[in-house]
Amino acid sequence: VAVFEDLYGNLWDLIEPVVKSNSHYFSTAILAIKPEVDFDTVIKALKKLQAETKLESGNFLFELHSNTTDAKQIIVWEGFYSESDFQVHLNSVHLQDFLKQNVVDFISGYPATRIM
Repeated sequence: VAVFEDLYGNLWDLIEPVVKSNSHYFSTAILAIKPEVDFDTVIKALKKLQAETKLESGNFLFELHSNTTDAKQIIVWEGFYSESDFQVHLNSVHLQDFLKQNVVDFISGYPATRIM
């Protein structure tokens, strides 16, 4: 039986599609840059956190976005292979080091799943 993956990540054989598991864990965080902190300082710190997080074996996504209506607000999208991988990230030294810098306020965050 021939099996191939299409552009959307679906696995197909000659008979019917084989659905991939949607067990990944996604997290979105909304951060506000503190008024007394320079924008470039925060972005530099976040890019360092991003680089270190991408080295985690359980991470496959870390994107930074800015709010188009509020430049002092940053949106962080993260993807992990499992919720336990996300928990490892929350306890990581590099995340704790970032938080100790006290350059942002956490506005909100929520988990999400990908709609397939």
